[in-house]
Amino acid sequence: MKILIYGFGRMGITHYSILNALHENATFTFVEPNKMLTFLSKKNIKGKFISNDNNLKEPFDLTLITTPPFIHKELTESCLKRGDKFVFVEKPFGGHTNISFNNKVNNVFIGYVLRFNPIVNWIKENINPNDIIECKAKYLSNTIENKPKGWRNGPNSGVLNEMGSHVLDMTNFLF
Repeated sequence: MKILIYGFGRMGITHYSILNALHENATFTFVEPNKMLTFLSKKNIKGKFISNDNNLKEPFDLTLITTPPFIHKELTESCLKRGDKFVFVEKPFGGHTNISFNNKVNNVFIGYVLRFNPIVNWIKENINPNDIIECKAKYLSNTIENKPKGWRNGPNSGVLNEMGSHVLDMTNFLF
């Protein structure tokens, strides 16, 4: 199985660890522009590290996009053009349903894990949305006040890009 992972930060490493354990014979390619991260990763991770996808022409069996959200759409389009079989995009995405990229493709999936929570599924199965008059949602976290440094809290991020996208997705998913 040929696997491509865009971005090798926290989420890229997490997905790599899981896939590496599940697929013993998988070959990994990582697109990571951070030279220091690539240098350190090459010493510890079995796979091919490249700084951009300009020379990738052959399709991958599975592609994971774990980069900052502002380039998700561009990378997804590149994967589809290349013919990648399955594309998993870390949230938030903002596609037409936030489940898939658009109505014309069925191989792009968005990473909203709360949809698989047993409590959320119980709510979906046992509460009729037509009985709901009003819905209020809140996500409490100390990271809103004590923001760590990094791209997650820069000019192209914020609460909506992180926790807020889960709240909006749950509202749409349930009601």
